[in-house]
Amino acid sequence: MNGRPLFTPKDLLFFVYLLPFRMLAANLPVKVVRRIGTLVVHTYSLLAIRKQRSVQKRLTLAFQDSRGKGDVQKVANQYIHHAGFKDIDDVILNRLTKEDLLKCSEIKGLENLEAALSAKKGVVLASGHFFANRLGKRLLSEIGYPVLSIRNNSPRRHPRVGRVASKYLKPRYVDFVNQVIKDYVVIQDKDCTLKILERLRRNGLVDIHVDAGHSYHMMEYPFLGTKRFFPAGFLRIVYLTGAAVVPMLCTGNSCSFTIILEKPVEFQETSDQETFMSKNLARLVEILESQVLKYADQWALWGFNL
Repeated sequence: MNGRPLFTPKDLLFFVYLLPFRMLAANLPVKVVRRIGTLVVHTYSLLAIRKQRSVQKRLTLAFQDSRGKGDVQKVANQYIHHAGFKDIDDVILNRLTKEDLLKCSEIKGLENLEAALSAKKGVVLASGHFFANRLGKRLLSEIGYPVLSIRNNSPRRHPRVGRVASKYLKPRYVDFVNQVIKDYVVIQDKDCTLKILERLRRNGLVDIHVDAGHSYHMMEYPFLGTKRFFPAGFLRIVYLTGAAVVPMLCTGNSCSFTIILEKPVEFQETSDQETFMSKNLARLVEILESQVLKYADQWALWGFNL
């Protein structure tokens, strides 16, 4: 931390987003906020050369020569745009009504969720970090399927954020995102597991990010041309409760987004928890990898150290 600069260009963007832009977004019409945001995102995408190169490098490794250089560059550019639009959606999400969300959305596989809920043991929505997740969960909540999110209130530090922003702006950002998500529990809460169990016992929905970078129990698997650790502890809850696990994918932005709910995962039954976790987490990682490869421009974690 001491070796990092006091201020960086990223800090200025961070400050503008959290203070003046949020104030404008709270008072201007949503359409105007989108137009301003689109202009800013387009300008940033033209300047973010270093970011694009980093993402392209990761994409090339993940695709393993299945896509050409031009295609990889296109996906990287789309990723930058989607990342920016996600930030715009965050500042307007609490202003969007149920009707607003229904007009610009499509839900595929709702019958799969209904089938999973019919067992009356709760449902774990297994998702990755995709840009439209908050939109998707808000819409599900609005139509009668409230989703409990699992949050990390101490996220990893961004490598290009200075010391001042890390100390003063990062806590503000965490509070802001918590206000956007609303229905959540943080992993730092000693009662986190109990709150998850309580929601499942009420036959509710709990969203678990399969690609989360922090968990007390992690397992390593091949992923996107390399190896990566994945959280396994939530499968202990699945093992004990018998809750169904439904893979969920949310793509797009607040102008047009899609929620895809797949059939509940058929897990391999085992005689002990450890084997259950290792065998079945591998299946969820495979599902996530296929989603990322198909919707590579929508996956948020290309910009982080994996």
